[in-house]
Amino acid sequence: MAYDMIRLADRPDLKECAAQWFHEKWGIPVEAYMESMEACLEKKSAVPQWYLAMECGQIVGGMGVIENDFHDRKDLAPNVCAVYTEEPKRGQGIAGALLNMVCKDMSDRGIDTLYLVTDHTSFYERYGWEFLCMVQGDGEPDMTRMYVHRMPQEKYYTTEDFYNMPEEIRAELIDGEIIYMASPSRIHQEILGELFNQIKNYIKSKNGRCHVYPAPFGVQLNESTDTVLEPDISVICDPGKLNDRGCLGAPDWIIEIASPSNPQHDYITKLNLYNSANVREYWIVDPQSSSIYVYNMDGDRFCVKVYSFDDTVKVGIYEDLYIDFSSLDFE
Repeated sequence: MAYDMIRLADRPDLKECAAQWFHEKWGIPVEAYMESMEACLEKKSAVPQWYLAMECGQIVGGMGVIENDFHDRKDLAPNVCAVYTEEPKRGQGIAGALLNMVCKDMSDRGIDTLYLVTDHTSFYERYGWEFLCMVQGDGEPDMTRMYVHRMPQEKYYTTEDFYNMPEEIRAELIDGEIIYMASPSRIHQEILGELFNQIKNYIKSKNGRCHVYPAPFGVQLNESTDTVLEPDISVICDPGKLNDRGCLGAPDWIIEIASPSNPQHDYITKLNLYNSANVREYWIVDPQSSSIYVYNMDGDRFCVKVYSFDDTVKVGIYEDLYIDFSSLDFE
């Protein structure tokens, strides 16, 4: 049996029927679905969107894309939600076809990363979804699994493409691929501010020649590659590397505050990039584990030490700069 996969945006006549169908499956008021679907039909933004699988004029499956599916990680957005297939129709590929349609449609709308709260792990993994982290559902006593789906990027972006992007877009460029970043959390910004102030005040007190910059600040590690990163904090001691766009060449010291939405980006991808570019010192400050990972990569050395938020950490590129994390004002 062939099923029709439909975007509600293309079939506004199905709005009332779809709202009632989702209400019957999930128990959320019809009015809530109607409000979201009306916003979808206004076509003012990419989110929300709603999708249906139809057979002989009847809805047999559906799902939506909304900003947040009732959990505490507002930065992990947008979310696929309300995934449901009528029980007699399960096992026929309806949900999978809808998922593929949703991912492709959202990518066409400029959104390549989607998130999903679910306990049905193996099903989504078959369709390219990966476990990301645990989240707390609104009013729920237990944590729930959050999955992520990232669409492969087809276009190769140059450094010029990257710098011509709208300023409000938070992203990095790695080997021609745009990596979109979630908005930073409050604790992320508090840690960034505290560390930046300590480093800035130290350099100023010593009449130092180094410059410190907080994100957003573009760092092109190598002129010959289409890679532009935006470290949370960059310390550059060679003024010849500074230009109107940011820094061209490796900073002496970089600090990243790990994002729980994509920790491998800091721990693996960026670590390798910074090491290859001869960044002398790299810190990862991880609020989730209250840990600081200090990588010394000066010359032929490569060593890592791990500290806690109760420790005082010496900065390797300076003789007498110590940062007492226990004294920093963040919660």
